[in-house]
Amino acid sequence: MRYAAYISGLGTRIKKALELIDGLADKVKLIVSDDSESLKMKKFLEEKDISYYLINYEKIEGNKEEKNLYLSNRIYELFETYQIDYCFSFGKHLLKGKLLECYQYKIINFHAGLLPMYPGINALDKMKKGTERYVGNTVNFIDEGIDTGPIIMQNVMLVENFDLYGYDAVLDEQITLLKKLDMLLFENRIHVVDGKCIVDGADYRISNIYPDV
Repeated sequence: MRYAAYISGLGTRIKKALELIDGLADKVKLIVSDDSESLKMKKFLEEKDISYYLINYEKIEGNKEEKNLYLSNRIYELFETYQIDYCFSFGKHLLKGKLLECYQYKIINFHAGLLPMYPGINALDKMKKGTERYVGNTVNFIDEGIDTGPIIMQNVMLVENFDLYGYDAVLDEQITLLKKLDMLLFENRIHVVDGKCIVDGADYRISNIYPDV
């Protein structure tokens, strides 16, 4: 299995995942960033023997649509060069074009928020400021829409965790989700049927009760 990751910003979650998940660094062959902030992790990636490419979004010419297409086409070229099987996306820009056509159900989004209720950026802030009792993360396949692809898995926790522990309490759960996802991909247990994601052998009847008493 050969993984890539597409990131924006510092790439904190993928960096932590590479440190904490056994064997993941051997499978991740490529990190593609659209933000020069991520240069801070370049040395770390070199030590892990992981290739790093920066496609500085701010320096791409054109309107947002043209910039997104350029970014997507460049990512596609890198995926082909590195023979990537799956990509973990922690990026904030909308991917499109040939990349999505050729890597359908191969690019997996880690969304900080619960879908389908809270798509787009800053979803956790919107949940925190609203009347929601729970927050969490969503792992889903990327399609042409904004956070509309088939949902693979989610985690849920009380919104009070923001006040007690900060954003990392919620965002670091993405690392646990990635670890489970890595196992499921290796075992070929994830399938999309009629637009919905099905995980072979998963128990969809399970129910969690809050608070745990």
